[in-house]
Amino acid sequence: MRLIVLGGDFGYDGAMTSKLKNHSVKSCDERTPCRTPNAQGVTRIPSWKFTLVRDAILAVMAAHEEGVSFKDLRQLAQAEIAKDKLETLGSWGWHFTTVKLEMEVAGDIARAAGETPQRLVSAKPQQQLVSAKRGAS
Repeated sequence: MRLIVLGGDFGYDGAMTSKLKNHSVKSCDERTPCRTPNAQGVTRIPSWKFTLVRDAILAVMAAHEEGVSFKDLRQLAQAEIAKDKLETLGSWGWHFTTVKLEMEVAGDIARAAGETPQRLVSAKPQQQLVSAKRGAS
């Protein structure tokens, strides 16, 4: 007998099968909706992942008031996250882009007009971003 519980596959004795044995089950986590500027629909990611990536992006943006290229922001934000947390995150590129797009829709960051490659700037004064971060935690 098998019982599927919150994305985990457990045997009759409650032991996890080998495919999930070394993976922590985080299916019960709250999820944060993430929108995109150009598309309809919402992607919901675990809130702990959203907060982790958003905090890293905010740290980089605070250090680069003049703005930062998309490529550099991705690399610098990744460097802000501890290796063990980064390993539990999953696809860094996908989560980074998803959170960045939500931050654009929310008005936290903006694309510098007419610049190629894409450069991002803080759309709000840093104090407002820090206050919003505290309210989200």
